[in-house]
Amino acid sequence: MKRGKNNQGKKRREERKLERYGSEAIVDGKWIVFLSVVIVFLAFYLLTVYITNSRTTKKKNTETEEEKVSSSEILLGRSFAMSDGEYLVLYYDSSKEEASTCEELFTNYEASHGENSIYFVDMNRGFNKAHQTEGESNKNPSSAEELSINGPTLIKVQEKKSVDYIEGIDSITNYLNA
Repeated sequence: MKRGKNNQGKKRREERKLERYGSEAIVDGKWIVFLSVVIVFLAFYLLTVYITNSRTTKKKNTETEEEKVSSSEILLGRSFAMSDGEYLVLYYDSSKEEASTCEELFTNYEASHGENSIYFVDMNRGFNKAHQTEGESNKNPSSAEELSINGPTLIKVQEKKSVDYIEGIDSITNYLNA
């Protein structure tokens, strides 16, 4: 019996609304709510697409740059561990003024002799800093652990052993141009 009264009460309320506002007002109200919800979801969707695309573009550009650098840049610990039989390793500090000259020498040598003929080590990077010295450098290293680099240095490695050890920009330039 209660259900019958509740159903009748609902019907009476709806009839009163229809009399008071008319059936068109209720339908218009539902459309306004529906359109508002659709607009909010559409706005969130467009915002999400915009943010996702902008982050993806930045990530792709960063990954491309890292791939270019990582092909020739090595950590100091890999100086004697490369798979090539004979190659050069150029050590320099990218925070010092001679860095641009070293980078130019590296680029020119790599362009004329091909990839994997020269590698570079940025002494300004975390793991490499431990082997940077202000004092005397070790000119006869037999392993990467024995390296002690003072300024721009070029080492020719053959069969995983140091063959030539050149220090200073002028000496490196002369060696590479010979």
